[in-house]
Amino acid sequence: MNLDIHRIYFFVPDMTSPSGGLRRLYRYAGYLKEAGYDVAMLYGDRSKGVYPFAAADIPSVFAPEMSAFDGKDVLIVPEVFGVLLPKLAALACRKVMISLSWDYVFNSLPENSVWTTFGIRNVLTTCSTIAGFIRLTMDLEPVIIRTSVNRELYYYDSQVKKNQICYTGRKDTDSGKIIKALHGNPRKFRMEGREVVCMNDLSEEKYAQTLRESRILLTTALKEGVHNPILESLAGGCQVVGYSGVSGREFCGGEARDKVNAALFEGGDYISVLRWFTEEHPARDLREQSAYIHRVYSVENERADILQYFAGFGVKRV
Repeated sequence: MNLDIHRIYFFVPDMTSPSGGLRRLYRYAGYLKEAGYDVAMLYGDRSKGVYPFAAADIPSVFAPEMSAFDGKDVLIVPEVFGVLLPKLAALACRKVMISLSWDYVFNSLPENSVWTTFGIRNVLTTCSTIAGFIRLTMDLEPVIIRTSVNRELYYYDSQVKKNQICYTGRKDTDSGKIIKALHGNPRKFRMEGREVVCMNDLSEEKYAQTLRESRILLTTALKEGVHNPILESLAGGCQVVGYSGVSGREFCGGEARDKVNAALFEGGDYISVLRWFTEEHPARDLREQSAYIHRVYSVENERADILQYFAGFGVKRV
């Protein structure tokens, strides 16, 4: 534990529903709390309450009500808060940007500025795709915290598999058109007896159950950071077909290419996606696929990375 740190605050967006990114911030806070750090989740607006999955042992603090930061506090700032950086720059605490997406970085950043304009030198991220974007645009060297997949929720069970396709409505672009085409010519696209399930507005438990029951995940997201649906569906024993979302190539290429069942195409090319459905694609060993995802994207790796970063914070990185 780093005694040079008083308290670590995670600044969290006021959102009406949880996302993979928010869950990730709560996981990080949990790891640090278990290791003995004083942590808190910092909300901007008390009237919106806290997230339903908020850990009871991690305090929630509301920005308008808190006292001043001190010089040994650390504030973790997600990239979506770029618009606040001019105000945050004046705070006495040390700041760490955390970028869970490359696409959101410049959405709210003031014109003619980058993070270093406001004194940011420390950056965390979750994959090589985002890290490369930060190097390119900010001239900063991010530290990558390896991501994890919950093995208690996302696992392969051959006994519950159905002849089913599932897709995520969030960030989806073309699944509606693809499914309409598949149903329009069911014999050609091998859709006879096959169900299609949209995973909008599901609890994480129900979402994970749907992946375990499905044989195929259809994904048409165009701009992903860590492509959670791909990793979670592979762990759940699905074949994945759709768009790479840019970062999907990182998780399904290279060493993983021969270990996972994934057919990813250029964003917008649903002609190739439809053509995939005209042929039979026997899945390689789904049990080993799930085990591979659990090995590479383990909670142990994620915990080790975040603890190692803060153990050296203020010593190796200022």
